[in-house]
Amino acid sequence: MRSDSLPNQEQQILIGKTIGCFRLVFNRFLSEWKKTYEGTGSGGFFSFLIRISVAKFPSNLSF
Repeated sequence: MRSDSLPNQEQQILIGKTIGCFRLVFNRFLSEWKKTYEGTGSGGFFSFLIRISVAKFPSNLSF
């Protein structure tokens, strides 16, 4: 059985904002990780996660 759902206008806006927020966080994380890797030669994933925080994001972003 196949089921398709068509979001209404309000749902489309919410989906767009959610995906946009995810892309912002992912790209920011990737940028910070790349800087760490280029500086140290190692990604150090878990130690990197401890150092980076959401507090580094600008507070003036609006979605």
